[in-house]
Amino acid sequence: MPPRLAEEILAWLLPGPEAAEVLLDLRELYRFRERDHGTRAARWWYYRQIVSFGWRFKASGLLRPRPEAVVRDVRHAARAFARSPGFTAVVVATLALGIGANVFVWSVVDQVVRRPLGFVEEERLVRVWPEHRLTRERFDQLRSRTQSFELFSAYMRTALTWTGDGPPSVLTALEVTYEHFELFGAAPVLGRAFRQEDSQPGAEAVVILSHEVWQERFGGDQAVLGSRLALDEPRIIVGVMSQGFEPRGEREELWIPVRIDPLDEGSYSHMANLSVAARLKDGASAETGRAELESIAMSIEPPFYRLDDVPTFSVRSYREDLVGEVRPMLMLLSGATALVLLLCCVNVTNLLLAKGVTRTRELAVRRAMGAGRWRVCAQLLTENVVLGLMGGVGGLGLVWTLGPLLLDRVRSELPRGDHVAMDGGAVLWSVGLSVLAAVGFGLLPSWRLSAAGRGASSARGTQGKASRRLSRGLVAAEVALALVVVAAAGLLGKSFWLLQRVEPGLRPGGVVTMRVSPSPTKYDEEAARVRYFEAVGEALLATPGVARVGGIQILPLTTAFMGVGYSPDGAAMPPGVPPPVASYRVVTAGYREAMGIALIEGRDLDPTDGRDRESVGLINETLARELWPGESAVGRQVRYEDGSAWFRVVGVVGDVHQNRLEHAPGAEVYVPIAQDSWPVSMFLVARVAKGPPENAVAELRQAVWSVDADVPITNVRTMDAVLSHSMRSPRGRTLLFAGFGLLALLLSVVGVYGVTAHTVRQRTTELNIRMTLGATSGQVVTECLRDGLVPVTIGLGVGWVGAILGSRALSGFLFEVGSVDIAVYGAVGALLGLCAGAAILVPATRAARFRPAVVLHADD
Repeated sequence: MPPRLAEEILAWLLPGPEAAEVLLDLRELYRFRERDHGTRAARWWYYRQIVSFGWRFKASGLLRPRPEAVVRDVRHAARAFARSPGFTAVVVATLALGIGANVFVWSVVDQVVRRPLGFVEEERLVRVWPEHRLTRERFDQLRSRTQSFELFSAYMRTALTWTGDGPPSVLTALEVTYEHFELFGAAPVLGRAFRQEDSQPGAEAVVILSHEVWQERFGGDQAVLGSRLALDEPRIIVGVMSQGFEPRGEREELWIPVRIDPLDEGSYSHMANLSVAARLKDGASAETGRAELESIAMSIEPPFYRLDDVPTFSVRSYREDLVGEVRPMLMLLSGATALVLLLCCVNVTNLLLAKGVTRTRELAVRRAMGAGRWRVCAQLLTENVVLGLMGGVGGLGLVWTLGPLLLDRVRSELPRGDHVAMDGGAVLWSVGLSVLAAVGFGLLPSWRLSAAGRGASSARGTQGKASRRLSRGLVAAEVALALVVVAAAGLLGKSFWLLQRVEPGLRPGGVVTMRVSPSPTKYDEEAARVRYFEAVGEALLATPGVARVGGIQILPLTTAFMGVGYSPDGAAMPPGVPPPVASYRVVTAGYREAMGIALIEGRDLDPTDGRDRESVGLINETLARELWPGESAVGRQVRYEDGSAWFRVVGVVGDVHQNRLEHAPGAEVYVPIAQDSWPVSMFLVARVAKGPPENAVAELRQAVWSVDADVPITNVRTMDAVLSHSMRSPRGRTLLFAGFGLLALLLSVVGVYGVTAHTVRQRTTELNIRMTLGATSGQVVTECLRDGLVPVTIGLGVGWVGAILGSRALSGFLFEVGSVDIAVYGAVGALLGLCAGAAILVPATRAARFRPAVVLHADD
């Protein structure tokens, strides 16, 4: 015999009068095929008949509907929505929230992760050794020996002081080798790119302007070419780049050539500060390029690996290097918004099923007048598509209204964030999601309601056991989905709470920081820069209300890092073994006190620790424990990785989170600027004794300018703001998921309430008969709560399993929180259970207040 399910489907697909005869013929043909070709082939043939007859009698009509029928169904939908404005508003608002969230996240993911970067042959662009930096010497050696790469380019970010018309300012610049623009397939819109001779020692200093600087500072004047720009050293403007040229995903204002000078031993062979990008030759792969670089590195004498180098290379896709860090978070957000949309669809499905009970009389009349089940189903689907499109329009409105505000908060966290905008793709995605959601939430209700009976009994609107089981199943699904989203929000919330409790190792309250960048031309000697910073410190201390003053070349709790290799036992490191690296900070005397860092042992740095004195420094507790566990570190000698003397320890200070709070402090050293005076800019730190530190900013500026009015002051912030900024990523994740969790919780409560209220209405007669026979109001409420909490409990159980499985995706974003946190899961389950119980209690209490006499004599 043919498959029973297939026969039932065919019976529905075939026209009524011919169905029995056609099914007999198909059954006979099935027996012949089973005899000749076997049961499997016969069953496969029979299922193909479903497709054939389905297309002939059903699907073709759906895909080629008559225009007048579609118009009629749309008008009917509009009248139905007008009769139930509250219901329509709830459904549209629910869909708008789900669709809007998905459209926004899709737009960000599409433009940051999926879209081409716009570079020439970008599939061959790679980053070489992105985990580390190269010296100019090493870059020169690799570029000259490799055969797998077509082009090499090195670059490093810097800041230049501009002293043109108006107050001095600092411009962000990128030092690049001459191949940089060719590598990315870009050319200046005005003038020329760099040439090889621009990087040679003694070459004239040149600069290329960004399009924005050209417009803002020079008014787009084409005569700017050949003029001199008053930077740290005067530079001739040779070109202007095209608008939006940002291959690193960050805005650059100037480009200057990297100087390759083998005679400058310090910058050529010791300063490892160059990042490297390259283009593979046609046919070469990242793996072959990596293997070749490894071979070259091993053959170079002296050994290639030293300082913070490690004996391995990596070659990574440029796109992956640019967006790889944000991709996991964006994918996680995409998954969260997809769950929210699914929850919206389940919620709307439940609402439609509950609402449909009130329409059974109308649908039964249509069936009695000759409308087939498919025709009724088509009408209901049309209504759902209209609802979906209305929700899509609402979601798009939310995106266009609130999207720019959200983008402004996240642009700085995204590579190429300035390029992210809501465009036509968002409109198309909104329409697609609307139709998809309409099919998702409308197919089941349309199918069930289209089966409304023709008799009066069908019009009574009573719900059978099957419908009740379906509603309960949807409630369980809503609760499970909500628990997964709310649990993720709970894990991130606990993680952020623990992160806020981490002691940064300093006292940020009452501290103002600002970066000063004296001109290297004016202060070309290190002694002159030291005298300048000393004079500025004295001027700041003389400012009323300022208690302590100091300076450091890299501010704590920022992403900037400078490390120096040291010897853990005082002896030279073996060849090929990478040395440990300490965070290297150049400070002025008074910095520790100004920043509120604890002095554990010994003394602080002193103004008398000058160049003519013994080299001294401070180390943190972590480095002291590593080098001299259980012993005093004061008076001990810290040595470079080659065993040579570095400085004598005069004090041990507390650990400071130099990077982020979630990163444990590592080895740290502090050396006085008077003995290591290479920094050309410093972050000044002023501790204000009374009042909000922001109020002292103007006086602090004037104090700095009283020493030299031409020195630009940038990055003026309180240390509290620096600390807050260091937590922006975990804070943003937590707030986003908290919003999703709140929305999921609200949707689940609305769904539970709607189903419970509908079920109670359907049981009105039964409950009031029981109350007439002696049942108390408390017994009625208890029974309603018990019936409503059964699917909620099932949903909680399923949701916990889903949350545990899905929490693995969060593990990389959690701080001191396991992906399976019993406390969080228990609290989330209790919250959902209490909210669902409250949603059930409202209609249950209302049911217990009904008057039995009125209900028993009612027609319905």
